[in-house]
Amino acid sequence: MKNIPYVAGTALLLLAALVHIVAGELTNVTVLIQSAITAGLRAEWRAVWYIAGLDLLISGLYLFIQFRQRAQAGSTAVRKFIGLRLVFYASAFILAIVLTDAGLLFNLPQWILLALAGGLLLKD
Repeated sequence: MKNIPYVAGTALLLLAALVHIVAGELTNVTVLIQSAITAGLRAEWRAVWYIAGLDLLISGLYLFIQFRQRAQAGSTAVRKFIGLRLVFYASAFILAIVLTDAGLLFNLPQWILLALAGGLLLKD
């Protein structure tokens, strides 16, 4: 049962990637593309959106493959590195919300998924 946090953290990370890529494209990216900002800014924001989605997806797939291969050498350090990144991503999300409108904290709950996945991946 030692692997439960690893499996749960990886599953939450893959869920976060899926939600970011699919739901984000249908809601946030569509609105962004239709906005009045310049085409250059739209392209940059869209690229950043996809970079974030790919980062989550690739990290989750890496952890899934490592778990399936029962890899030990280096996998603990990489798992913790990914977990720490997710905690920092959640912290950045919280900071951005608080600086913009603290009332949005639970209307934009992505940070909860990121923090939970990160915390589980950091657990020994």
